[in-house]
Amino acid sequence: MIPRKRRTAKQRALLRYKQRARVGIGRTRDQRRRVTRAVLALHIQRTHDQVWARDATCRVTGIAATTDAMHEDPYRSQTRGLPPEARFNLRICLRLSQRVHRLIHDGHLVLTALTSDGFNGPIRWTAWRDIPAGDDRWRWHDSRL
Repeated sequence: MIPRKRRTAKQRALLRYKQRARVGIGRTRDQRRRVTRAVLALHIQRTHDQVWARDATCRVTGIAATTDAMHEDPYRSQTRGLPPEARFNLRICLRLSQRVHRLIHDGHLVLTALTSDGFNGPIRWTAWRDIPAGDDRWRWHDSRL
């Protein structure tokens, strides 16, 4: 291990002053990140409430459950760096049941908006792979909702 260079008394005094000075250099990166995340969480909650007001049930099955999820297309990971208004809005978000949401993320189903209004208008879903067995409702192949 390399020994640290000793600071002079003057350097130590200057460092102590800078650490305790009333004049700051602005918000730290962590403080900015906390504010950004809080704003994003608030916007997601507002969009979630609007989606639940628009869609009373899952847009694919038509069944309402307390475990329904909000789906975004494109995914959140694809929209990083965009402002919250572009990442979460009614055009790209809709309500889905947990099972349908899982099938979409596993690549079994694909949702397509049929109008320029996005998910505010009608949607089409298509099964791309065989859907796991266990429920007769999932034997569909193509449906326009």
